[in-house]
Amino acid sequence: PSISEYGGALGGVAVDNSANPASAEDLYVADGNDCEGSCGNNPSGESGMDSIDKFGAFGSYISASFLPNAKGAPLDVAVDPSNGDVYVADELNQTIDEFDSTGAPVSGFTVTGVTFAFGGTPGGLAVDPLTGDVYVGDPGNNVVDKLSSSGAFISSIAVASPTGVAVDATGNVYIASTAGVQRFSPTGTPGPVIDTGDAKAVAVNQTTNEVYVADVTQPGGQGSPIQSQINVYDGATGSLINQFGEERYGASGQGGGAQVLGVAVNNSTDEVYVL
Repeated sequence: PSISEYGGALGGVAVDNSANPASAEDLYVADGNDCEGSCGNNPSGESGMDSIDKFGAFGSYISASFLPNAKGAPLDVAVDPSNGDVYVADELNQTIDEFDSTGAPVSGFTVTGVTFAFGGTPGGLAVDPLTGDVYVGDPGNNVVDKLSSSGAFISSIAVASPTGVAVDATGNVYIASTAGVQRFSPTGTPGPVIDTGDAKAVAVNQTTNEVYVADVTQPGGQGSPIQSQINVYDGATGSLINQFGEERYGASGQGGGAQVLGVAVNNSTDEVYVL
């Protein structure tokens, strides 16, 4: 079932897979709400405000955490599976902000050694469950940057127009782009291509090692209706396990929620959330 409808521009979606009793299994949605006046069905009830909306495991609305000086859309969101802290790609300040599960800013995380060029397009955001390192997709620079748990730049992986990033339980990195999804080792060594479609988002169940990919196709060619599909792969072998979800259609260039914008998975229940 649908959790809610929004009047604004959505970014990413993430599940809290930590053991934090205050927030475990909660859901976060990056809501770059560009509406004016009344925001319609936006559950935060704010007018023109950009927020990270938080929901309980069963879809009940909890709260909104507002970005510092937020006037541009929060582009993406990720949760640290070790403690439930929330990371947000901040378009206005071209940086990454860290919050605790209540929405309070966390000190000690400051991005250094790298300059992002988000350009209003989500490129993916993920946290390594082993090291706490943060992976940031940067479409403007055609890279996925790796930051330490304190925000210091470590390295980057060159990927043309990244659209999503996820990390499995052993630190392998899955990067989505218009060319599909490719796996990389924890040190950035290229591995097999898992998916060859136009991938808009990727998520990994860190318990089962299943990889969820949101693909977009236009069967009738450019200008035809857009079809979105969730493909499920075995992360170890790359084999396609399943295809599921509502095949949503919409005319190219129009609204109507035709394209999948994000995907997240609950490691415990294997429930999948599609934005």
